[in-house]
Amino acid sequence: MIDFINKTLSKLFGNKADRDLKELVPVVSQIKEAEVTITQLNDDQLREKT
Repeated sequence: MIDFINKTLSKLFGNKADRDLKELVPVVSQIKEAEVTITQLNDDQLREKT
């Protein structure tokens, strides 16, 4: 009975892993965009930027 309730609540609200993933996806997208910018810089340009 408790298993049924847990499954039902998980379907309605999602589980912890799904909520964490939903929160992290935008951050990962920003990091990937920054990576493209940084990889185009040579060493001297990167030093100036930091």
